[in-house]
Amino acid sequence: MGGFEAVGSIALGGIHEEKRRCDKHGEFTSRQCTSSIWSGCPQCAEDTKAARRLEDERIAWERRKMDEQARVEGNLNRAMIPARFRGRTFDNFVADTDAKRHVLEVARNFQANGSGLVFSGRPGTGKSHLACAILQEVINGGGTGMYATVRDLVLMLRDTWRNGSTQSERDLLRTLMSLDVLALDEVGVGFGSDAEKTQFFDVIDGRYRECKSTILLTNLDKSALEEYIGQRAFDRLREDGQWIAFDWDSYRGRA
Repeated sequence: MGGFEAVGSIALGGIHEEKRRCDKHGEFTSRQCTSSIWSGCPQCAEDTKAARRLEDERIAWERRKMDEQARVEGNLNRAMIPARFRGRTFDNFVADTDAKRHVLEVARNFQANGSGLVFSGRPGTGKSHLACAILQEVINGGGTGMYATVRDLVLMLRDTWRNGSTQSERDLLRTLMSLDVLALDEVGVGFGSDAEKTQFFDVIDGRYRECKSTILLTNLDKSALEEYIGQRAFDRLREDGQWIAFDWDSYRGRA
């Protein structure tokens, strides 16, 4: 509040008023509140209220921002995206050839609307990078997703069978069905029994029926992938999916 000085006073019906001058806003009428307290400059009071409102809005915005960051971080943790891939984005994918620019464009334009992708190529070619970039974009946009190897998926399903499990296999499958995007890595490694193929098909078929998007990452070609996951699961992926070849040398080998 600006400083002020008395410039004259009057008394009306026992209510004392005094003309005072605010250094900032000029002359105003001050009213005696108690024997020793007089009202201050009303414009200074309004300015103080406005400043408090702005501060309250700033604090509320900061809280919303922190809550949103916590929500996104929580979703990222639940998405099981490995720490190594948390910082992998579309922008830091090295697209130095036409083929790499093509797969980057496919990933950028991917919509979690039931469509699917199969990233096929040798290890170290950027399949996990782009799959996790897609997941993080979906999660940052308010959606849900999960990254897991096929072996992780099988172990999660098997874990529901043990005594004392906190969820049933049906509960876990229901969760997997509800995700906007599910990225399954290492399709073709450590998997292949009839029971595991049945579990894998249940996931693929359930997501297909719920119109949820699935991304598979594999080193296999089309015929080998079909044999590995079974014709029924492969047909589900082929109907709404797109096969993307990562046909170049490993970045790791280059490093």
